[in-house]
Amino acid sequence: ALKADAAPLMSDVPQNIVLKGRKVVVIGHGPVGHDFIVKLVGMVGPGSLEITVIGEEPRMAYDRVHLTEYFEHRDASKLSMCDRKWFDENKVTCKINTRVESIDRETMTLAAKNTKTGALENMAYDACILCTGSYPFVPPMQNLTSETVGVFVYRNIEDLEGMCLFAKGSKRAAVLGGGLLGLEAAKAVYDLGQETHVLEMAPYLMPTQLEQGAGKVLEEKIKSMSITVHTKSKLACLVVENGKLRGLKLTDADHQEEYFLELDMLVVSAGIRPRDELAKKCGLAVGQRGGVVVNSRMQSTDPNIYALGEVACYKGLCYGLIAPGWDQATVLSKNFEMATWGLAKKKETSSPAGEAPLYDGSDLSTKLKLLGVDVASFGSSLDFWFQRQFDDTKMAEMGLSSTLQVDPFSGLYRKLIFNKEQKLMGGLLVGNADD
Repeated sequence: ALKADAAPLMSDVPQNIVLKGRKVVVIGHGPVGHDFIVKLVGMVGPGSLEITVIGEEPRMAYDRVHLTEYFEHRDASKLSMCDRKWFDENKVTCKINTRVESIDRETMTLAAKNTKTGALENMAYDACILCTGSYPFVPPMQNLTSETVGVFVYRNIEDLEGMCLFAKGSKRAAVLGGGLLGLEAAKAVYDLGQETHVLEMAPYLMPTQLEQGAGKVLEEKIKSMSITVHTKSKLACLVVENGKLRGLKLTDADHQEEYFLELDMLVVSAGIRPRDELAKKCGLAVGQRGGVVVNSRMQSTDPNIYALGEVACYKGLCYGLIAPGWDQATVLSKNFEMATWGLAKKKETSSPAGEAPLYDGSDLSTKLKLLGVDVASFGSSLDFWFQRQFDDTKMAEMGLSSTLQVDPFSGLYRKLIFNKEQKLMGGLLVGNADD
């Protein structure tokens, strides 16, 4: 890898984007990459730019947010977000089964490899957009790999197809991770008719979004579905015989002594990490915890390379949610629209002030249905989550107060947080998020 660029000064308003030519290459054809292309074509018109999108999966963009629904219909086409017809009509080139191996910033070319034939192709770009998303984090532990029969990650349609097939001869399954993705995976495993266990390191479920009270209410609701929840779980090792998973040795909140949990299947859903290896290889600045460092025009430290979605690191944060990726795609497409008119030497622009928009972060509020339970968290600013203003200890330090409504019969948990002026700062809801 080259020596990485220095991180930019984020306080500056970056200059307007300038396109040197019409070749726009999008690396990664997930929901955010596709959203960007649709918005860009809608703004500049089909054929105004030479747009190519490259995806390494065997199919075009599909809806990862509703991945769990695949188990209900087992039909990948129902998750599809596009078809060939759209690309033909809008004069956009789409390559599947293609992985970008490297980017040469000097010559503004990239090397792409066909994963089926092994054929390499060099492609020139005037603007390159990284939409490579993220990969599942697998804790470093002996035998905890997909080489072990019975161990799966929960990320794409191929992973799910593998789980469906394996579940036919499997009875007991555990999900490693009790966060948002882990509980999605637990629903999938439960729907496959498995005796289901959820393993979470923290003392309660969804520790990023919730505090202990809400996490425990969610745990009780999930337990009532005959799913076993193991909080404070600490894995000692995987037990494997002849390459096949037999179970785990662990301790948890209910077992101080190490014990053996017999399993046929283990699904790893312990968080995600940005797929920033291309950026690292070509020397772009990356964040402390990974991700391509971008400014408020979604531009990396190379003015001709951009990043969107889970791989983009804005002000030190990679968003692991879909909505911020859509926000970023809107900002970048509008900036590209202005730059495209610049190519044609046209002065008119779609933004009334003649200024392309800047990105300044996204709202992290979420409303989800996890295993049939409503879970919502909302905040008036990002500080609500980053400073954990919903934690009792932090609230006391910051002079915040809260109201709490708990109904043990319906399993409702509602916590609202206020500042000294009684302004609502945010809230957590488990059980009924309609209001």
